[in-house]
Amino acid sequence: MTTQDQNMPNTSTPATPFVHLVQPTQDGLHGCRSQESVVESAAREGNPVVITDSNLIGHVGIYQKAEKAKSRAIIGLRVNVQRNDGTRYGLNLLSINDAGYRELVKLTSDAESIGLQSTGGGEDQGRAIPEGWLFPSVDPFNTQGEPTPPRYELGNVVVLSGGRFDLQHALLKSKDFANKSITIEDIRTQFGEHLSMMKDRFQDRFFVEVQRFGDAWETESVRTCLEWCENLDIPPVATHPNLFDTRDGYAAHELIALRLSKAHAFNDVNRESLYTPEMAYKTPEEMRELFQDIPQALSNAAAIADNCRVTLKLGKPELPRVVPPEGMSVQELFAQKARAGLEDRLIKIFPDPAVRAMERARYDERLEHEIGVIQKLGFSDYFLIVEDFVGWCHKEDIMVGPGRGS
Repeated sequence: MTTQDQNMPNTSTPATPFVHLVQPTQDGLHGCRSQESVVESAAREGNPVVITDSNLIGHVGIYQKAEKAKSRAIIGLRVNVQRNDGTRYGLNLLSINDAGYRELVKLTSDAESIGLQSTGGGEDQGRAIPEGWLFPSVDPFNTQGEPTPPRYELGNVVVLSGGRFDLQHALLKSKDFANKSITIEDIRTQFGEHLSMMKDRFQDRFFVEVQRFGDAWETESVRTCLEWCENLDIPPVATHPNLFDTRDGYAAHELIALRLSKAHAFNDVNRESLYTPEMAYKTPEEMRELFQDIPQALSNAAAIADNCRVTLKLGKPELPRVVPPEGMSVQELFAQKARAGLEDRLIKIFPDPAVRAMERARYDERLEHEIGVIQKLGFSDYFLIVEDFVGWCHKEDIMVGPGRGS
């Protein structure tokens, strides 16, 4: 380079910032990337590490690995919105702050315990549907289509539309569409209504995901998503499935997905896959090239990532909070239940009231000593929590081990 060249001003356009906001890690159907691989690639690019699994099982591990790599973690959750009309759409939820993280903990707990939805297995339009595969689902709408009570307020969470697969699946899974009683336009209108409802609820925290991974639906899906963004004033955000590390991982992922779905053999010539090799991880440079015509979708991803900052307090046990009846402390509730439990046992051991009266003094003395020790150590909450789930197991005729202390 000449001296003149060195003195020339740099007129190159700065690269549009981009950060991945979608990254499944833990199950073969939705992703095959290890946490180590996810952290390594993000740290190499100087970006935060994101996790969007269908539960929060892996979030502590990814958080710790991100810290070790001098990065930070964006904790997200993939859920399915179960509507009262039977339709289901995916959402990717990202914690903005610690309060948002606690909202996701509450939501995923409910989804896993009371909201699991089974697909029932089979095929729709030639595509594999996992047999008996359970998806955590929530229902943020009541029968009138209005938002539910505040337990799912999600006021500290960024909401992404879930990827264009959801429109695609809505089309393919619709029996009415298969029977030609409704058109693609009808389904597109339905999904647009869903996006409008989500926009009304989450306002400027709702974004429509735009994805490109080289399948037959790409042009139509992107065009439709951008039309919705313009018509409903919803900002687009570029995301990518990131299901495996490289294109070479496609075959392995396909085998695992087929094994889970039990729908087709790998060498079935009539098999149509939900996945493509282009769903492999893409670098920020590759994403910028892929979405150079929609730069705002790239910059929106970076802006969202910059606003998502969660701090986990690790190494300190956090037990559920016991709420005693009004006018009673946790310690008093624990002592009351312990004494009532002893009384039940004494009645069984000594059915004769006179004998029981003669024998009870030594039992009462021992119990009061144990109550005092437990209260002094601050374990009243712990014993009440264990009593709660053990009592429920007994009520439901579920066997519980005898226990040997802790």
